Amino acid sequence: MSDKVISRRINTALLLVLTAVVAVIFSLLPRFPQPQSYHLFADRRGFFGISNFGDVVSNN
Repeated sequence: MSDKVISRRINTALLLVLTAVVAVIFSLLPRFPQPQSYHLFADRRGFFGISNFGDVVSNN
């Protein structure tokens, strides 16, 4: 029974260490550039006097 407890503790410790290593690596990487056109994805057309009609109607 103690072997299972030790094994679970080792697995948990390895998972935490791996998570910390991945977090450090990603925090050191440069940001991914994003084109400004990405932010223009909303439907800008108006209909029935409602601006951005397609975007507004689809958000229930």
